[in-house]
Amino acid sequence: MVALSGQHQVAGRCRGAFNLRGVMVPVYDLAGPAALSSSRLILVCRATQGLVGVVVDEVIEVVSMPEQQVSTRVLGLGNARTLVREGDALCVVISPDAVAADED
Repeated sequence: MVALSGQHQVAGRCRGAFNLRGVMVPVYDLAGPAALSSSRLILVCRATQGLVGVVVDEVIEVVSMPEQQVSTRVLGLGNARTLVREGDALCVVISPDAVAADED
């Protein structure tokens, strides 16, 4: 994993930022404050406000999904999840915009 700057100045899910070809990319870890290790990866995603990094354990596959396979389910108490069905599997979709918005 690349070295992240500003790690001591951030709180919440933001773990710091790194320079990607002259662009500072904030990095978020949805697993919480667990220690970062060299076996974890940073998946760089395009969000509305720019690039966002999300710490992941592994990437199995990147796919494009037809709109009809994507749906939002209300879970209660104002919570909702965007889901996609891939064969028999039901996967949660994590929006880069939502990851960054959680810190505001």
